[in-house]
Amino acid sequence: MYLEMATEEDKKMAENWKADADGILIFVRHYLLHQQMCTLLNLTYFDWIPDPVISSPFLASNIQ
Repeated sequence: MYLEMATEEDKKMAENWKADADGILIFVRHYLLHQQMCTLLNLTYFDWIPDPVISSPFLASNIQ
């Protein structure tokens, strides 16, 4: 009788631990993805802004 009750409690505890671990993993994955996206945006931000020194002569030469 004790063995059955202990087994049932162990299963419940293991399921609770598994649910907690899944929640933590989801949070960690979300956090790491957010960090990677921020790093990518920071590294590529200046590539989006045209350099006026380079673009002005190019635009002036292509107007004609």
